[in-house]
Amino acid sequence: MTRKKNYTPDNKICINCLVPLTYDNIRPADLAQANYICRRCRKLRDQLRYESKKETIRWQQRGYDLAIKMKVIEAYGWKCTCCDENRYEFLTVDHTNVSARTKQGTGTKLYRWLIKNNFPKEGYRLLCYNCNCSRVFFGYCPHNKPEIG
Repeated sequence: MTRKKNYTPDNKICINCLVPLTYDNIRPADLAQANYICRRCRKLRDQLRYESKKETIRWQQRGYDLAIKMKVIEAYGWKCTCCDENRYEFLTVDHTNVSARTKQGTGTKLYRWLIKNNFPKEGYRLLCYNCNCSRVFFGYCPHNKPEIG
């Protein structure tokens, strides 16, 4: 038994370019809302809207990304586990498990994954950017430099 959809593109045309609508040229979300606009016109409309509000959208996105980062920093203790740096601008999450790095990604994508998975402590720690980069590139942190000789 199939469910009948509330809206179908049958005998409908795009409100902008008057092209007949089919399931191939209309987004399912637009169809469900009876917003009869083809994909091409929708894309153009969205591009124009973005161009006119680019700075506002970017500002909002930066605020959203910072809020996510602050949740993660709070959950992992507000300081670098190596050098005790506590300025949020410098703090980042370090993957202690290399295979996790490829699965969860980096940056905001990683932070969203950590929040969704209730901030797992195993395999992740908070480091400042200097300690994190040094561990990646040299295998050690200058604060805990191995003795040579």
